[in-house]
Amino acid sequence: MKSVFTIFCIALLPVLIESRSVHGQSGDRGAGSGPDIIIDTKGVGVGPAADIAFSPDGKLLAAVSMAEVRVWSLKTGELARTLYGDFGEIAGEYEAIAFSPDGRQLLVGTDLRNGKYAIRVYATDTFLHRFQMIDGKSGPIQNLAFSYDGTYLAAVMFVEDHFRIVIWNWKSRRVVASMADRKMGWYQYFGFPDTSHSLLVLGTESFGVWQAPEWKPIAPGQTTGALRAFVDRITSAPWPILPEGKWTRVVPWDIRLGQSGKSERLALVSAISDRNGAPDYRSFIYRLGQRSPTQVYRENRYDVLAAAMSKNCELAATLDRLGEIHVWEIATGRQRFCFRGVTQAVYSVGFDSTGQRLAIGTRPFGPDAWGLNHYASLNRVFDLSTRTLRDDASGCHDWSALERNDLQLALAFEQDSEARVYQVLRCLRNGTRWSHFTNWVGECHWASFLRNSRFGVRNPLAVGARFGLLPPGILFLDPKPDSNGRMKELCYLPTLGVPWCLCESPRRDFVAVGTEAGVVLLYNLTQLKATWDFDFQYSLSASAPTVAAVPDVVARRDQIRPGDVLLSMEGVPVEKLFGEPETRMKFRPGQRVSLELSRDGNIFRTETTLIKDLPVCTPVLILLVTNSSDWVLWSEEGYYDCSPGGDRFIGWLVDEGPMK
Repeated sequence: MKSVFTIFCIALLPVLIESRSVHGQSGDRGAGSGPDIIIDTKGVGVGPAADIAFSPDGKLLAAVSMAEVRVWSLKTGELARTLYGDFGEIAGEYEAIAFSPDGRQLLVGTDLRNGKYAIRVYATDTFLHRFQMIDGKSGPIQNLAFSYDGTYLAAVMFVEDHFRIVIWNWKSRRVVASMADRKMGWYQYFGFPDTSHSLLVLGTESFGVWQAPEWKPIAPGQTTGALRAFVDRITSAPWPILPEGKWTRVVPWDIRLGQSGKSERLALVSAISDRNGAPDYRSFIYRLGQRSPTQVYRENRYDVLAAAMSKNCELAATLDRLGEIHVWEIATGRQRFCFRGVTQAVYSVGFDSTGQRLAIGTRPFGPDAWGLNHYASLNRVFDLSTRTLRDDASGCHDWSALERNDLQLALAFEQDSEARVYQVLRCLRNGTRWSHFTNWVGECHWASFLRNSRFGVRNPLAVGARFGLLPPGILFLDPKPDSNGRMKELCYLPTLGVPWCLCESPRRDFVAVGTEAGVVLLYNLTQLKATWDFDFQYSLSASAPTVAAVPDVVARRDQIRPGDVLLSMEGVPVEKLFGEPETRMKFRPGQRVSLELSRDGNIFRTETTLIKDLPVCTPVLILLVTNSSDWVLWSEEGYYDCSPGGDRFIGWLVDEGPMK
């Protein structure tokens, strides 16, 4: 049922948005709270982590990215199921996926953004109910893999400065091994390539093999059978041997050493070449023992982010940065299906001089032109006053500035004394380092000085990235260094997916942000919300938030010591405090609250006063533009307007609790 409401006036322009109500409620979301609006793009969003997997019988293909799982039928080519997270718990992002070898279960690895992880287990006969959750305390899951016979499940997490491999006996759901790795670099292949219980990891720096039942690393010479032949191949000479040309981003995605029952020994590899100044994206099939690829697939239009082969080695699937999943025949290279959503990531955004026309860019440059703040040209315009869409961006401009007066911005990777690599945004003054912002987790995609002066600082700037435990977003910064040379954080804008671009409105009271989720978010910077934090330092890398350092006055007043483990605040579990923004917003700076903590295994209670933290600004409007020129415009409160027929992209998600 639809009804028309006048919801608010956009300060950008003298126009009222007439919007239809999706649900007549706002506030907390949780089990039984009613339906919430979802915009269904019918495809896979392209996040920083993505994964795809074939069902063992080859009838289904599942793909995961950001907060959705899509399952397609390989018989009909139709989308068979979409799985969403649960609003009543810490949602996080989905980052890995695997079918059990018997095909009865689909496992989804979830980053809970609080130093923990969860594996969601779905029954594949209906996909209607999640009937099991496997919880852990190490960190976000990067990969999942089953042994050929289903005896073992292996997962890898990234924990602060290293990878941690955890192995379960799948039948008993019991952890049988946990190993730390700091040597192999970023993982490219992680799995059981043959019928033995040998886990193979190929990293950017080296490789490793672990074998049941002790799960200790074994030397290459101790491997046997087809795995021994493969290890000998990659250690005796460069592998893989690619066709003539300059190739980059060479990634071995999947390796099968006799699993298919046909004695096939195959590897699926993707790479990018620069041919005559134009990027060339290819995927190769190699047979063990042969130097040259036996099959080449050329139809992906951008670099491959995830790939897999079917169990019988008849099909391969490649997911590229445009969100397209290509399913193709290994024997012939012929495309069987191409699954794509109705939208693409927004790589550039801009306004015209009136602020009424909002322009976006969705056609990414190739690697030769791709760079910081330069990912796509503006190619479409949405008129906010008439609510019409055109494929003409003339008169609109995106804007960014890496230089301001005597200041310059530059991104770089640095390494600390413990060999941890992280990204740093440097502010240079006349070419000399003046201040810096450190992003310990994730990668910055956008950085610029701003024209906005409402924060009361000179030369404010903004950076867009994934910021570890925070959801992806935009941070506004003061480049003036503190005593340690660090920039001061001014404001935080959470986004739907990693932000690629930002543009200020002509009046500079609004900003538009384009993201990997294919949406543009509009923020009103006059509507900042106060947030809070504890008056002591704490770490979220352990199994629960742990006090790291306490000012003397707080230690004496509140009896809190380093090493204390925080359990709850005002009866709210820490999982909700750090995982649900709406729960955090119930508290305010200056409020005196009760805490429950644990010290040496003993639970005790005390009180503390919350202090002021970074202000937050949430979007007032969100715009989705599809490839077919449909659009949907909606608000946080659940009101929306859309083009004729745009209703088909709008759905409702009813939260039935964590086990539904």
